[in-house]
Amino acid sequence: MFTLRRPDGSLLIEEIGNGVRKLTAVPLSTNTFVSRTSCTTTYPVELIESFLDFAGITGVCEVIGRDSDPDTVANNIAALTAAYCDPAEFVNRKILDFGCGGGASSVVLAKLFPESQVVGVDLRADKIQMAAARARHHGLKNVAFHVAPSGTELPSGIGQFDFAYLFAVYEHLLPRERPLVMKLLWSKLSDGGILFLDATPHRYFPIELHSTNLPLINYLPDRVTHLMARKFSRLRAEINKSPVWEDHLRGGIRGATEKQVVDSIGQDGRSVPLLLEPKRLGLEDRCDYWYSRLSPRYGIIKKALRMGLKMTYRVSGTVLTTNLSLAIKKERFPGNR
Repeated sequence: MFTLRRPDGSLLIEEIGNGVRKLTAVPLSTNTFVSRTSCTTTYPVELIESFLDFAGITGVCEVIGRDSDPDTVANNIAALTAAYCDPAEFVNRKILDFGCGGGASSVVLAKLFPESQVVGVDLRADKIQMAAARARHHGLKNVAFHVAPSGTELPSGIGQFDFAYLFAVYEHLLPRERPLVMKLLWSKLSDGGILFLDATPHRYFPIELHSTNLPLINYLPDRVTHLMARKFSRLRAEINKSPVWEDHLRGGIRGATEKQVVDSIGQDGRSVPLLLEPKRLGLEDRCDYWYSRLSPRYGIIKKALRMGLKMTYRVSGTVLTTNLSLAIKKERFPGNR
């Protein structure tokens, strides 16, 4: 075992065999919030150091673990896609990963669909550099990365896409940005294409788990929510203590509902956004998909929760789970060519 030391703490690196390393993040202060304290990876030490300098002690295991551990991003993307599409539908297709960040989701997509072309886009050049380093480490040739000129623009000449993914992205868009971004992505989606949105918090889940871990603030006005977050949240002090409400919005404190996402796309006169239900692998609706992603522990209780979820869904039209997992198809209006 050896240690990489930085001003904010230390990263312990343990060789566990077959080229796999276990990383453990130890912050300098015990009061520092660390999103994830350990992970395993096949990254060489030089690449680990690059990610450490990029994310710091508090975020390095979270960032590296996203594409190294099979139970995180990889499983989520694979499960969501399989619930709606046959893998054959992705052969010779073009996939947009919008807000790709450090490239974990793009790498997963490129591995999952080796006969497709994946394009990752992010606003920050430093994240794109990390994404490209990830892809090189995995030897991937079917993925490319581009820096967006702004948060509501795509690089010029990027072309059209058959599929688009937003993984833990939508909640970080400001309210005024959401329709701009979604309409832009919709314009780049081919007719019949599908936009997948995952890991965005449900706007009305009883506990705000993304940013604050506070109960009931999803039902409060923005001004009161802001006060509650600043006073009571023990997470992410750099955001939650901010006197500027927009900082909290950028941090992801306000999620969305299915209707809000679809409404932000709108209609372009040629097509309509069609919210799909998962119909593969024995699934009938998004309640079933939620249930399929749970562990088998406490099965009777979880089956009862699924029944309650289905009843709520029939009445309200929303699946009141922690996060949204959506597939929205670009359906052409009849008669349009």
